[in-house]
Amino acid sequence: MWRWRWLWGRRGLWRRIVAEQVQPFLRSRNSSILEKWSAFSPEFCEREKFCAILSGARLVSWRRSLEGWLTFCWFIGYIAEAMAAKQDVKYLVFDCESVADGNAISATKYPGVGLSSPEAVGRFRQELMIETGRDFIPYTYHLPVAVVIAKVRADLSLIEIVSLDSPEYRPAVITQHFWTGWEMYGKPTFVTFNGRSFDIPLMELAAYRFGIGIPSWFNMQASAYQQHRNRYNMGSHLDLHELLTNFGSTWFRGGLNLAAHLINKPGKMDVKGDMVQEMYAAGQVAEINEYCRCDVLDTYFVFLRACTLMGTINRDREKELVAQAKKMLEDNAKSHPAYQQYLDKWQD
Repeated sequence: MWRWRWLWGRRGLWRRIVAEQVQPFLRSRNSSILEKWSAFSPEFCEREKFCAILSGARLVSWRRSLEGWLTFCWFIGYIAEAMAAKQDVKYLVFDCESVADGNAISATKYPGVGLSSPEAVGRFRQELMIETGRDFIPYTYHLPVAVVIAKVRADLSLIEIVSLDSPEYRPAVITQHFWTGWEMYGKPTFVTFNGRSFDIPLMELAAYRFGIGIPSWFNMQASAYQQHRNRYNMGSHLDLHELLTNFGSTWFRGGLNLAAHLINKPGKMDVKGDMVQEMYAAGQVAEINEYCRCDVLDTYFVFLRACTLMGTINRDREKELVAQAKKMLEDNAKSHPAYQQYLDKWQD
């Protein structure tokens, strides 16, 4: 009975999903929904494949009469069970890696010059190095090519770590997965390190670029504190850098690397953020995503220590959670090389 009440409370969202996704799927018999949900619910995707086979092979002429029935199945079978199994996702600990969009740089900074994408990126980086001493191009010119998310329960235990839109890593699909997943999991708390200044703005701008509506995130009609984008709404987004610096009263020199080392975790691996552009140009997007998993692990462990600091858990509970996470890494090290590298540098 609770599932019916849970569905009824989200009926507006379901109506929009049916209108925007289910009905177009039934009309076109494509796999857009499968792609959209592949990173969040493997069980759902198996059902979706079955539905696609039936729709393509046997139900084409019956589509109109069966549309209501299939929609009902979507509600009860495909959505309710998948989401009911995920109700304990309380936090999404994530990190992004991105690359500069050379075409946008060429068109807006060097119009009429005729620079190729790599040439525009190289020239801009040289100018930044001269002007600021750093060659990092502002996020406004970037596209996300890796978003890795650790799904965490309310008791702070780690559920799993996923890399969005693996193995294609398409920026538009990554962005769609990111915002759809946040909404479908019931708007859990984002947890980042300096995400207020980079990761969240990057994903907002990506949604703008690709025309992806996120009205639930831009809840501007809510009271100031309840707005998801409010700097002090830590129930919406907990930026660990903000926490450790009292909302920018100081600057945490050393960043996530230092924060991880202070609690005897590996910190930065062999791949560093300033290497991502060259790796992407060399076609090493899978390696970028593996590297991003290590940053997410550092962020998760810093999050646990921050919870100890705030009194949410005690030190013994933190040790239990760390041990559980380490066991998960050991169990999955063969399928994710970055995990083994992380374990090799583990300092406990």
